[in-house]
Amino acid sequence: MRLRRYGTLEDSLQNCLALVPKPPRRDMHKLMNKDKIILRFTVRIVDTDTHKHSPTDLARRFVLNYFMMDDSMQVRRPPWQSPRC
Repeated sequence: MRLRRYGTLEDSLQNCLALVPKPPRRDMHKLMNKDKIILRFTVRIVDTDTHKHSPTDLARRFVLNYFMMDDSMQVRRPPWQSPRC
């Protein structure tokens, strides 16, 4: 299930180029051949020289989904499970 998206850079560019925006052209070859391909990565927050984070933030994990059919990304937090005694 995908969450709401607010548009791509191509959508924003069309809003600047025309008074009545037209939807960007889609790559039909990519849509048909890479429809079910989703790359999933587990990511986390890290400290850098300029940005320090709290231990709570450093413990957070996220799942990044990259959809090959339209080059879109989705970042989600996996469900948190409380430790059982």
